[in-house]
Order: sequence, then structure tokens, then C-alpha cells
Amino acid sequence: MIQSRVETDHLGSKQIPADALWGIHTARAVENFPLSGRMVHRELIKAFGEVKLACAQINLQLSFWNDNKKAEAIETACSEMSAGLLNEHIVVDALQRWSRYINKHECKRSYRQPCFTTTW
Repeated sequence: MIQSRVETDHLGSKQIPADALWGIHTARAVENFPLSGRMVHRELIKAFGEVKLACAQINLQLSFWNDNKKAEAIETACSEMSAGLLNEHIVVDALQRWSRYINKHECKRSYRQPCFTTTW
């Protein structure tokens, strides 16, 4: 049996695979908008990771964060994303036009989830 967790949004509750780094909004987007069957290009995912890593490093250098452990976890996850280690967790169809928001949210969630034990 596949392990899962329950997430809830304004439309109700949904079973999400326990090992998924994405959540209920991504699950709804995948179900409701299966447009092309093409995934987001891995170079775009890499770019998201690199940009988020640069932002994390600057925020730490400028002392906007006072939790070095959390900052290091975010840097590690962003590095993993830019190295392609989190590509399988970016599951929304590449041609979904409003996916710009979902892709950004999905990437953000994918690099954050390994950093913290709480659900985002």
C-alpha cells in the first residue's frame, strides 16, 4: 500500500503521496490540466534552483535571517534543485499557461519540503 498524507484546501481534502514534495494545489493542477504530457524543462528547474540559491545566500549575508541552520537547509535544497536532484517532484504540465504560478510554487515547495518537517 502506498503511504499518503491528507492535505486540505478551500475545495476539500485530498490524499497526497507521502514522499511527494508537492502538495494539494499541484495535485489539482495535474488532475485538471493534463495538456501536453510534457514536463517542465530541466534547465528551467535548474534556473529556479540557482536563482533561489542566490537569494538565500544574499539574505543570509545581509543578516535577514537569524537561523543559520534553516538557511543552510534552504541552501542545500536549492543546490539539490539546481543539480537536478528534485526534477521528479516538478510534475505540472509544461504547457499549462497559468502554470507559471504553479511551477514557481511547486519549485518553492520542492526545495523547502526537505528543509523542514512541517507542511507548507
